[in-house]
Amino acid sequence: MYLADEFRPRATIRGGTAMFTADDAIALIQEARKRRIIILGIDTFRLTEETTEPMMDHILDLSTRGFFTDDDWDQSIQFIRERASHGFRFEVVLGDTIEIGGRPNRASEGVPRKLGNPQG
Repeated sequence: MYLADEFRPRATIRGGTAMFTADDAIALIQEARKRRIIILGIDTFRLTEETTEPMMDHILDLSTRGFFTDDDWDQSIQFIRERASHGFRFEVVLGDTIEIGGRPNRASEGVPRKLGNPQG
């Protein structure tokens, strides 16, 4: 089973996107670290009963460098912790399982596996 599928029941799903509380997003990232699954990015949302507002000033994009490091998981967790008190929800975009080490990574060239997309 994919990690995305395992965590999906914890998410609020809107428009096919899985959005997590800060605690659940951090738990997801910690499990991704154990499995050596890279984090491509984190998108932040403010949810109400009727609306889903993307917080464009609160995006972490780790996919554009072309390489990933062991620090990316800690950076992702810190990003969420810094915003947790605002009550935001977080979409965590996962990549593939890779070897980490600052080398170019083919996983960044493919289509990321988004939690809200059971096909991807």
